[in-house]
Amino acid sequence: MASGTLKPGTQVLTDYGPKTIEDIREGDALITKAGNPPQMGDCSDEIVKEACGEGTILFGFNDEEPFFTANHVFYTTTGLRAIDPIGAKRENPWLEHLNYPEITVKSIARVLKGVPNTQRQDMLSHIKELQPVLQRLGAQNFMEGLAREL
Repeated sequence: MASGTLKPGTQVLTDYGPKTIEDIREGDALITKAGNPPQMGDCSDEIVKEACGEGTILFGFNDEEPFFTANHVFYTTTGLRAIDPIGAKRENPWLEHLNYPEITVKSIARVLKGVPNTQRQDMLSHIKELQPVLQRLGAQNFMEGLAREL
């Protein structure tokens, strides 16, 4: 089974305009959610390059040319979704609640807003998947950025 992949040549929107997926580099600011203004996210240092093998089935939206595999995760109006949520979770263990419409970024943010800052920092510091981000940014910078977003 192919991993969550975008077809080479797929255009990804960045803060500088469209770029092909193979030209995206660590630190590039990507549009992660449409809106006014759009939400941006930084490309991580995670290695995500994997060739689509022979026989890989690709999908598209609304009569568009197919460009992604079933395991690829997209942010939708009802949260994170994948055609194959089991495969997507296997590749991205942090996606524990993929395809659960009641658990959204907004619902998590609502809960985090209600937790006092010191308790929030302690709680988040115990999440294994956040360790690389906390180490790279520093806990204080991470918490300040989070506070701005919440």
